[in-house]
Amino acid sequence: MNNTSFIDDWAILKEEIKKLDARCKLYRKKAEKIMNQENMNTLYGNNYKVDRREKHISRITKANLPQDIWDQYSTISSSQCYYVKRTCHA
Repeated sequence: MNNTSFIDDWAILKEEIKKLDARCKLYRKKAEKIMNQENMNTLYGNNYKVDRREKHISRITKANLPQDIWDQYSTISSSQCYYVKRTCHA
C-alpha cells in the first residue's frame, strides 16, 4: 500500500498559499496606490524595494485567425496536472 499521508499536508499547504497570495495582493494594491499618488515607479523599504514595470504581450487566439491558418500553424501541448481536493470523509 502506498504511503499517501503527504496528500493532507499538500492540501493544507495549498490553503496556506492561497491565504498568503491574498495577503500579497493587498500589499500589491497598497504599493500601487502609493505609487499612483506619488507618481513614482519605485518604493523603498528598509531592506527591500518594489519596482513597477509595464509588460506588453502579443497574443493570438483562434477567434482572431482564419480557420485554415489556425489548422496549419496551431500546436497542442499537454502536461500533467494535479488537483488536491478535500474528500467527503475528511
